[in-house]
Amino acid sequence: MRRRGLLALSALCVLSAVVFAVVSVLVSDESGGATTQTQSQSGFVSLESNGAGATAVLSGALTRKSFETESVRVVGSRLAGRSSDPDQFRATVLDSDGDEIETVRMWSPLLRLEWDRKGSRHGETFLKRAQVHISVPVSNSAARVVLGWPGGREVAQVEIGREVRSFCARASDNPAC
Repeated sequence: MRRRGLLALSALCVLSAVVFAVVSVLVSDESGGATTQTQSQSGFVSLESNGAGATAVLSGALTRKSFETESVRVVGSRLAGRSSDPDQFRATVLDSDGDEIETVRMWSPLLRLEWDRKGSRHGETFLKRAQVHISVPVSNSAARVVLGWPGGREVAQVEIGREVRSFCARASDNPAC
């Protein structure tokens, strides 16, 4: 019984780490400070938090057809590198003219991986609805984020201009401002 509990706890920890890495970003503080970017021996860029930028964290309820925004927060941090995430979900940052600044491709926030008791085989489940935190790198020219699925299936447009301006007023020395 205890072994089963430990396996379940281990699987939960792994799942939490995967979900956190996919849709969340480590943040140092909201004033723009953070750790510096490092490079590993193998040549990959570290995914440590880096204060040379800003990240919009969009929180809300996501389904295949909609995103109900609960909050938008801009923090003085961004991932220092990019991983080779699959193109399962997209966040496109637009400026005030509607021109694309950047498109971030990521794992689907509705995807949940499940492991067997031995932790050797896993399956996947797509949730119908989930509370998510989607992290997107932004700069002072960002006005809106379009969330959607590959193939152009848009689920929401989230206005972020006011939050970006507010962040830049508090952290004017941040390079994103």
